[in-house]
Amino acid sequence: MDIEMITGQSPPANPSDPKTFPFILLGNKIDIDGGNSRVVSKKKAEDWCASKGNIPYFETSAKEDYNVDAAFLCIAKTALANEHEQDMDEKFRNVKSKNWELHRSNHPHASGCITKTASTTK
Repeated sequence: MDIEMITGQSPPANPSDPKTFPFILLGNKIDIDGGNSRVVSKKKAEDWCASKGNIPYFETSAKEDYNVDAAFLCIAKTALANEHEQDMDEKFRNVKSKNWELHRSNHPHASGCITKTASTTK
């Protein structure tokens, strides 16, 4: 696949939340002809990834077992980090929706933790 085929699709997938989907670009079969028969240059692939928000790029060879594990590890780490971030966002939304407020106690050793305050509307 040529990089121009991907460029118009930004990236070529339709996940439910593209901002947190762990996209990566693989330059595969780099073992063939010593990497001299590549369709897309390493620089072109890296430039494309940079233009799309620094998508990780890995040159891989399944035959030579080169960078395959690193690529999958990158996907897993990114997915887990995004999941943790989403969990924290969801927890914060739940806290806000239950009328919890952030406040700092006047006590000199107060930590500024989240505490529930009573509604006092009369």
